[in-house]
Amino acid sequence: MDAFGLKLILSMVVGSLWIALTTVFAEKYGSKFGGWVSGLPLTYMITLFFIGWTQGTQTVSAVTAINPAMIGFIAVMVLTYILFLPRGFWTAISAGLLAWGLLSYSVIATSFDSLPYSLAIYLVLAGSTYWVVEKKWRIPSAHGKQMAYTIPILAERALLGGAIIGMAVLMTRIGGPIIGGVFSTFPVTVLGTALITFRAQGPEFSAAVLKAYIPSGTSIVVYGVTAHYAFLALGIVGGTLISLLTSGACAYLSYRFIHHKMQ
Repeated sequence: MDAFGLKLILSMVVGSLWIALTTVFAEKYGSKFGGWVSGLPLTYMITLFFIGWTQGTQTVSAVTAINPAMIGFIAVMVLTYILFLPRGFWTAISAGLLAWGLLSYSVIATSFDSLPYSLAIYLVLAGSTYWVVEKKWRIPSAHGKQMAYTIPILAERALLGGAIIGMAVLMTRIGGPIIGGVFSTFPVTVLGTALITFRAQGPEFSAAVLKAYIPSGTSIVVYGVTAHYAFLALGIVGGTLISLLTSGACAYLSYRFIHHKMQ
């Protein structure tokens, strides 16, 4: 099996299990914990590892230059999704994806590849969207709920997540670091989590879980920024390990922030 086929299968298997577990954690331990888990960089780690393996560490460095801006665009997607939720799930998720798509297209159309500007975009978008959902709209967090998890329920969630992730991985095959950078951060976890939590627990719970993604996504940004430099200096394995360490420290801090500072 070639490297891309292995990447596709591994991404779908790990990613589908991750999305299924994210929704289980949210239902069992509450929206704060579930939203925090959804922002951990597991699927992004797999994507960058295989980009480095198949296309080289220079490509990883190029792809990760736009990573912070793309996470900021996902924060806008979450904000838009919550805004349109009163009109129904499909209207909300379509509006969210449209917002993400338009912003992502601007990156492709302008061949944007500046890491410092990308970080600035992230800080503005993540900060402003967090202020809106937490301070202005005051979206409340939700407590855990009792659920009976059967094999069909978990399998349906895993298959749904795997299908979404498989689509995103295939899109990275189109070519070029800009398009690869856009789809390496395709909001697969957000999309899968939104659909599953809405169907299982309703719009309020879905909004509460995704609200916590906004501060949690900082760990993905830290992973990408570290990988931007570490893959060139340390290679694929060393770059992956040091990126995991830095993003892990950030994930710990974001968990404490979400747990103690968010309503």
